[in-house]
Amino acid sequence: MDSLPSPPRPDVAPLGRAGRLGLASLAVVVVAFGVITEIRSAFLTNRRTDFGCYARAGWAVRTGADPYAVTDDNGWHYAYTPAFAVAMVPFADPPKGESTAGYIPYAVSVGVWYVASVLALLYSCHAFATAVLPQLPRGSRGWWAARVGPALVGIAGIGLTLGRGQVNLYVVAAWAAAFAALANGKRITSGVWLGVATIIKLIPGLMFAFPLFRRDAKGILGGLSVAVVFIGIVPSLIWGVSGAIEMNLRPLAQILGPFVLGGTGRADVRDTELINAISTSGQSIQYVVHNWRHPVEATRPKDYEPISKRIHWAVSFALLGVTAVAIHRTRNADAGRRLIAFGSLAAVMILMSPVSHLHYQAFALPLVAGLWLTAMAKRPGRLTPGGATLFVLAVWGLVIGTSMLPIPGGKELRPFGSCTAATLLLWGYGVVSAFTGSRHDSIASNPNRETKAHPRTWVGKPSNS
Repeated sequence: MDSLPSPPRPDVAPLGRAGRLGLASLAVVVVAFGVITEIRSAFLTNRRTDFGCYARAGWAVRTGADPYAVTDDNGWHYAYTPAFAVAMVPFADPPKGESTAGYIPYAVSVGVWYVASVLALLYSCHAFATAVLPQLPRGSRGWWAARVGPALVGIAGIGLTLGRGQVNLYVVAAWAAAFAALANGKRITSGVWLGVATIIKLIPGLMFAFPLFRRDAKGILGGLSVAVVFIGIVPSLIWGVSGAIEMNLRPLAQILGPFVLGGTGRADVRDTELINAISTSGQSIQYVVHNWRHPVEATRPKDYEPISKRIHWAVSFALLGVTAVAIHRTRNADAGRRLIAFGSLAAVMILMSPVSHLHYQAFALPLVAGLWLTAMAKRPGRLTPGGATLFVLAVWGLVIGTSMLPIPGGKELRPFGSCTAATLLLWGYGVVSAFTGSRHDSIASNPNRETKAHPRTWVGKPSNS
């Protein structure tokens, strides 16, 4: 008598009714949140979004004004690169009193920005999952779990980024493109995408430590090509050579320099908006040390003291050094461990930025995805990580989420390092996983692992690294 065929493994089984209902519910939530974001950003008396800074900078470029001198309707200044201001020209938003003829309505720009941000998130999750778990059948339960799971774990930082109209998800998408290119052996292209992320926002320049510590000259070359185009050629076409030099130096002098030095005692409006110790709710090591030294908010100095800055940089470079070893050790490893090492560097970036806003937690998505996906690879047939990985991801996600919501204790603990400690936990677990993660994996559960019988491949192609 023939035996009945065994049911398919849960991870390769087609998505069932409950799964489809869950995805539909998530889509409804995304649309509803988009409607709320649209109202908050474009239809209230005060625009509750950072997108206005970018759109106003785009208007300045379009009209020949100084993008670093104009402000949005909230009085905030632009704090990004000249090249990104040029990219924002299609979204240009004139100040009140200026003609709006020929400009896209601001409400439409906000809607397009939100939809594009969601698409960037979807692409990032797909690119990371494809690199680590390429064998999962498209549309299966495991295929969806590999893409939806990391986003749900990091929903707090992602949601804050979407609600604030921030650029973080575009940066993460550029990182995902860089990682996907590297996975296919395209190291120059990978460096180009790392350069694009840096052109969007200055602090992702730290991610060039990844090709540097891997001794990847082609990756560095790709980044340099982006610098030539978007720091040299494009600004020169807009402002001339001397104007381009001045514009490129402006964010370094007004923003990055004070970021690195901390409070400087200078009378600059950007200190009040962005940089000093009482301007924003941060999560950098410097910010936490400063608050522990001055626990009473009413008497807390606005300038960081030298000891706080020294501790910040000492700890930051120690984290960077450990991460560098992990990156170097995983340069010939499988895709999952490489993604964990890459994401660990992104976590260091979050902590190392002297002014690390809460929405920066969206930058942890590569590390969350790396841990989630690598744990799935170790558990064939399962749809989620298990054991320590699930615990660490759950703790990190809950701490970050409660720190952003009006929950008793969340807001009070945040200035004293609740988010910082959670990110350090995530980083530490990531570094350990990068060192030891797939040492005991089998080829069946990790087809990207290199052995003598199975030469190393990444996403089905030989790696040229």
